[in-house]
Amino acid sequence: MSLSIRTLNFALSALRLLVCLVALLQISAAKSSLGTVNLEWDRNPEDNIAGYIVHYGTTRGDYAKSHEVRDLTTATLADLEPGTTYYCAVQAFTSVGLGGFLSSEISFDVAESLVPDFSVAQAWGSELNDLTADSQGIDFGSIYLSTPGFTQTFILKNPGTETLTGLAITGNDENFSVTQLGTTTLEPGEITIFNVTFRPSTTGSYATVLQVVSGQAGDSVLDINLSGSGVAEPGSAIEIPVSFELTASTSEIRFDNTILGTTSTTETVTLSNTGSAALTNLSVATDSSEFFSGPLDTTTLAPGESTTFQVGFRPSAAGTRGGQLSIVSDDSGVSPKLITLTGTGIAAPEIEVYQSGGKDLTDNEASINLGTAELGSLSTVQILTIHNSGNARLENLAIVKSGMNASNFTISRLRTTSLAPGASIAFRIGFSPSKTGVHWAVISIASNDGNEASFDIVVTGSGITPSPVVMAAMQALSAPARLGKISGISTAPVRGIEVIGGRKYCTLTLTKTPGKTALARNIEVSSDLIHWSSGKAHTTVLLDNATTLKVRDNTPLTRDAKRYIRLKPTAR
Repeated sequence: MSLSIRTLNFALSALRLLVCLVALLQISAAKSSLGTVNLEWDRNPEDNIAGYIVHYGTTRGDYAKSHEVRDLTTATLADLEPGTTYYCAVQAFTSVGLGGFLSSEISFDVAESLVPDFSVAQAWGSELNDLTADSQGIDFGSIYLSTPGFTQTFILKNPGTETLTGLAITGNDENFSVTQLGTTTLEPGEITIFNVTFRPSTTGSYATVLQVVSGQAGDSVLDINLSGSGVAEPGSAIEIPVSFELTASTSEIRFDNTILGTTSTTETVTLSNTGSAALTNLSVATDSSEFFSGPLDTTTLAPGESTTFQVGFRPSAAGTRGGQLSIVSDDSGVSPKLITLTGTGIAAPEIEVYQSGGKDLTDNEASINLGTAELGSLSTVQILTIHNSGNARLENLAIVKSGMNASNFTISRLRTTSLAPGASIAFRIGFSPSKTGVHWAVISIASNDGNEASFDIVVTGSGITPSPVVMAAMQALSAPARLGKISGISTAPVRGIEVIGGRKYCTLTLTKTPGKTALARNIEVSSDLIHWSSGKAHTTVLLDNATTLKVRDNTPLTRDAKRYIRLKPTAR
């Protein structure tokens, strides 16, 4: 800000002691540094001015601090408390150290920081778990190497008062993968969502730092410590030594029960040459498409050498399944070596969830924005479809909502809690805000799906202040049906347009004659001047008192279709 005050000079005293009265000309908050203010004033005309002292403090007339400058008419006051009012006066002094009177006092406010800010929080739970520089970090726990990993969802929000730009998420550990942000710019109060998935490549402990960067906030960074451990699934690896010096005996590999359409944990077979000559022309094969093997790293083994290969089970039908693994070499005495393969296929349900238009949603990663809605009104409804793509019944279906603003989101009831293989069921999600601003919740679909027992979807929406009703008065138009003289109505009906929520509706206003009884009458509406409708299903009475009757057509006007409204007297 700036303030202009005229410079006041005064004459020398009889003792020629220079007494200088200074007037502040300008004061401005330096945007480059928080808590910094620049001052400027007029230079005094006397030729023996050595400098100036700026006195300032937080109490009127009481200056706890001072700042001296020489040969300058400007000063910078630093380390001021943001959000605090300061009082300031300037005093000139001569080359022999004589000081003048203080200038007139001025005051200034040190502004609060307007620098954009961001916050990061975990999305699950009844309240946001905000992360700060002092947070313990996020521990993903122990994750099996054979799984797709574990995903955590985070909400990035701009709680400041200015637009936040240049947003980015950075990390340097490939075991912690981060989804791209939906936007790099956030207006005040807006949010965006990102996911971090921990999928360890080997066993052992992992730790890294995820950085949330905002270029607009001066390259500000929030470090989020991530940790987790990779573990081998218990019993997932066995070793079957095969010696070609032994007799042709049969070994057996048993696989764990495996869901149809999926692949079991693979088993490792070690093939060793315990003889004294090279083992050549090695190959492996299975006799059933439900079992697979290989590949071999080599087709030749010198004496004492070993190699390994994998064997797996992929059932196509339920029940006990069997096959054989054949290991062939140039050792004719024991070739082929046969290993029995057994496993059990299990039918299982598989939940899939689709958004309107067929968009396939992903558990723990899906996010649906229901847009904006006026307070007390319902947003555009989103239809979601639950589909059972498995080969067993999807049971115990239930939908629950949680999160900070769960009460502002509506969910329709499911018609059934069980779906046969290939069957689907739809439900609706709506948003009805109780206050303005961004709202969020988590929609969880429970079922007996073995790997997605809770299918979680983040839903968001923004509440806005209701739009005012706008009335557009129109001159009375010729009615499609002749009105004539109607008892109890003093003037002709007046048509109008009422705009509600951006939609236009026809209205008809009648002025009654006090003291007279009007004939029975209907307000009728039409789209073609041929077929007319009346009653509560088609019209709404907005006002009906001793002087006025006002009725609205319930069908909005559109650009492609006209609407007509009329008064039709009826016999008693």
